[in-house]
Amino acid sequence: MKKIINISSLSVVASAIALSLIFTGCGDTDPENKGNHLPDVNIVQNNKTINVGTKVDLTSTALDVDGDALTYEWKFVSKPTGSSATLTTTTTKQASFTADKAGEYVVQFVAKDVVDAVGKDTVTITAKEAGTISNTCTSYTEIAGKTYSTDTTLDGCYKVTNTLYVSSNALLTIKAGSVLLFEDGAELKIESTGALSAKGTAIAPILFSATQKTAGYWDGIYFSSSNNIKNELDNIVIEYAGKSNNGALTLYSDSRIKVSNSVFKYSGNHGFSFDSASVVDKFENITSTKNKLTAGYLYPSNLGAIDSNSKFTGNTKNDVITLKGGSVSKDTTWHKLTVPVYINGTVYVNNETTLTINAGAVFKGGDGAELHIEDDGSLTAKGTEKEPILFSAMQETAGYWDGIYFSSSNNNKNELDYVVIKYAGKSNRGALTLYSNSRIKISNSTFSDSKQHGFSFDNASSIDKFENITSTKNTLTAGYLYPSAMGIITSDSDFTGNIQKDVLTLKGGSVTKNATWDKLTVPVYINGTVYVNNEATLTINAGAIFKGGDGAQLHIEDDGSLTAKGTGNEPILFSAMQETVGYWDGIYFSSSNNVKNKLEHIIVEYAGSHNNGALTLYSTSRVNVSNSTFRNNDKYGISVDSNSNINSDYITSNTFTNNGSGTTH
Repeated sequence: MKKIINISSLSVVASAIALSLIFTGCGDTDPENKGNHLPDVNIVQNNKTINVGTKVDLTSTALDVDGDALTYEWKFVSKPTGSSATLTTTTTKQASFTADKAGEYVVQFVAKDVVDAVGKDTVTITAKEAGTISNTCTSYTEIAGKTYSTDTTLDGCYKVTNTLYVSSNALLTIKAGSVLLFEDGAELKIESTGALSAKGTAIAPILFSATQKTAGYWDGIYFSSSNNIKNELDNIVIEYAGKSNNGALTLYSDSRIKVSNSVFKYSGNHGFSFDSASVVDKFENITSTKNKLTAGYLYPSNLGAIDSNSKFTGNTKNDVITLKGGSVSKDTTWHKLTVPVYINGTVYVNNETTLTINAGAVFKGGDGAELHIEDDGSLTAKGTEKEPILFSAMQETAGYWDGIYFSSSNNNKNELDYVVIKYAGKSNRGALTLYSNSRIKISNSTFSDSKQHGFSFDNASSIDKFENITSTKNTLTAGYLYPSAMGIITSDSDFTGNIQKDVLTLKGGSVTKNATWDKLTVPVYINGTVYVNNEATLTINAGAIFKGGDGAQLHIEDDGSLTAKGTGNEPILFSAMQETVGYWDGIYFSSSNNVKNKLEHIIVEYAGSHNNGALTLYSTSRVNVSNSTFRNNDKYGISVDSNSNINSDYITSNTFTNNGSGTTH
């Protein structure tokens, strides 16, 4: 931009010259706009070599010495062939992208002033496959099979033609930068009380590879009964292993290890395999990729050692961590990983152990698999709105796995928040099932695509919280529960969209303490006789809908009480699952001489299969009923025995239509 200066004195000229000298070097002059400087631009980037899959954060500086406002633009000059990488933003000083292919990413940052004077800088980011090592060995020392029974150090380049054994308390130390190439079927086996210390560095990792670069060409590194705290692997690469072992790295029978900053790839089986008796003290910043089966195979005792910084994508058969059935035997936390955890069997949490699952974790149940919390073990699974915890299935079919099951887990640590359970209910009654005196808090969660009900709570279970729940697309109903838990179900939940019956199934049982039943998004299917007794008061809110099953009944007895007060716009409806006269029994009061018994703006229909009335008072019961409707019932609308009391205007203050035996008895 041209500057027009009205020079009125030599001092002004001198000042201009001085300013020109000051700004010299702060940005080249734009030849098309004399006196205007190009923006001074610089990309600040320290790490220019990364692994594929890494997010790259780009930062720049931009200065315009003329004080002009600047606009910014980031763009790729070039990317590796086949890359779909995109910049997260293009108009600020910061940007980022994720390298999805190996090769060079050339990125340019441009700053323009108001007259389009341009400053530019570029940076080249090189992405390589994790574990890529330049093998500089030109000759190798051959080891034709050996047993190390005393402490030994290997440092250099080796070709191993047969299995190496480490035993008898011996420590095999492998130095940073060493390379060991193994022949067909060879193995490095640490057994008994032997130990292996292979600690490379980021600059000089240790390479365990094969003389032929074929997945599963050699067996790998195998620990058997090596419960030795000296076992440690750091900055190593194991590739082309897993010929007969479960993993490129395999722990068997109470072996112990620490592993960090390491890579397992091109295994003929899993990347790593830890059996149920092994102990993994550390497993951090691991990459397991391009293996024929999965990233890893382990038991519940060791899943908690897997950290969220590890990368397990890019495996061939299933891009998962395989979790075999077994027990969580101590308090542990399962983290969000880069792949789902495939639950292959039943995982038990018991013996007062607490399993904590972090936000964003994903699990996929295998055929008939189950997460089973029992004997005062507990599960705390708390996701967030943006990162829920997902329990799905390896095959997205209703009832493919069993789901989450609580049995005798009366533990106040049981909590599910922002949890999704899908495709469960193979043999359990619900995707989430509580049985035998279990206890839980649930909020902001979803149960869908169950082969049976969305959730199932037995009569002895305690639900301390049940808020903002969605239960939909389940083969039977949204949920199956008993009266003891019905009062905790709140109106903010959504139970629509289920297949066989779009209802909440309420089994017969007793309300033994004060409870309120809310208006829900679906009717409540009363499947049996529901008793209100023990001086408990059941309150039913306006708009609630109930549908009685064959012979079902709402029975208030022994000074229990029912307060059901609808409104003119939102009456409370007591109907039937099948709209047939006399399909269910209706509402029955027996020995309930309680002044809290009040019915207002209710509708009772299709009742009277065994009782004399859709509403029946028997044996010194007391009820006040008004502004209500009794219609399409088998016998009478209301039946009152000689020992019971009802408001004197009950005939005139209510409506009776199409009842088989008449208005009242």
